[in-house]
Amino acid sequence: MLADLATQGRVYALQGDVDARGISSKVADNIKLVDYAGFVDLVVEHGTAVSWV
Repeated sequence: MLADLATQGRVYALQGDVDARGISSKVADNIKLVDYAGFVDLVVEHGTAVSWV
């Protein structure tokens, strides 16, 4: 499903979450893994983010 989304735009995943779930080998090549500092940079750069709260 995420690989399909990545064909429509950029998709990022938190490296720590991927590692914690043991799915590193399942992440598509077109999904960019970022650390928490990279996540903060993305939020600052794009301003608008999806909130799950």
